[in-house]
Amino acid sequence: MLDVDVMRICIAAGVPLDSLEKFRFEDGSLDWRALLAAAQSQVDERIQQLRRLQTSITDYSGELVRKAFSPRRWVGACRFAADLAGCTTLPLR
Repeated sequence: MLDVDVMRICIAAGVPLDSLEKFRFEDGSLDWRALLAAAQSQVDERIQQLRRLQTSITDYSGELVRKAFSPRRWVGACRFAADLAGCTTLPLR
């Protein structure tokens, strides 16, 4: 069962099955440690990609929030509301 579990882990990690020949000893048996190391490397790389993506998403989300609540945007929104209400001047506070 260990063989099947390791193979599932490798497949889920993105190690291509056609690369298994690279992980064979001279006697034809699989080098399970090297195979798991390759799977670990794939997972580590994917984690780094996801962290960079998460950082980008957080940065862009913060930028959108800052732009949405910037004073310039509020003035524009207030002018729009005043125009809709038929006002020609805005109270300043």
